[in-house]
Amino acid sequence: MNSALKGIFERALFFLLIFLSCYTCRSQSHPDTVSYLKSYLTNTGSIIKEPFHWDIHDVEKVTLTVGVTGFLMIYDEHSDDFFARNQNEQLTNFSKYVIAPFGNGVYSLPLIGALYLGGVIGKNNYDKEMALLGLKTFVIAAGEATVVKWLFQRHRPEDDTPPNSWVWEGPTGDLKDDGAFVSRHATTAFALAAVFAEGYKSKKKWVPIVAYSLASLVTISRVYERKHWASDAFAGACLGYFSGKFIYKINQRHRPDLLPSAP
Repeated sequence: MNSALKGIFERALFFLLIFLSCYTCRSQSHPDTVSYLKSYLTNTGSIIKEPFHWDIHDVEKVTLTVGVTGFLMIYDEHSDDFFARNQNEQLTNFSKYVIAPFGNGVYSLPLIGALYLGGVIGKNNYDKEMALLGLKTFVIAAGEATVVKWLFQRHRPEDDTPPNSWVWEGPTGDLKDDGAFVSRHATTAFALAAVFAEGYKSKKKWVPIVAYSLASLVTISRVYERKHWASDAFAGACLGYFSGKFIYKINQRHRPDLLPSAP
């Protein structure tokens, strides 16, 4: 496991332990805690099985996503060349240290932790439920992106000289990192944005605007920093968005008392 991925899961595990400690102390209900842990597996299983239940509208969405991704792939090297010729040190540092960390958990996980602790202090069960859902979404989305990366092992713009967007080593490759396709930053950022947008759009209308704006900036930053091709970022954003919406939907079915139904 590369250092970046290891760091992500170490942070996720750290906050998971904090949440579950607070959760257990609050409820003093072992079944509740076990149920939450099991939901990581059941939610992941539901995502894996979901394609077998797609209707025509779902197929249309997937077809459109694949089509746009393929179109972007044709121009990946051109867009990368544009960013390479227009790098700005100040903007690059801003992207690297202010925007991108929202996609790898450095900022997003502490914010989720603050939401949970705020719910504990304010005795707000809804915020606590959303924080736990946010953590679960982050872990599942990061796992999804990691599996896709392993399956394709696409070279990043910086892996070859000159950059070559058509090098795919597949699951038997031996890349030092875990590949470009898809962007894990974009996947986790949009998954969290989708979950919190669904959960708070009727309570705090500014949340969807801020969440999707941040997710979009994270996605763009990965292309601007030349860590990903444009198609990697777009595909990761779509994967995260649809996963986040689905995770909220299936959890709402089981917790209608706390999570409002999306219209």
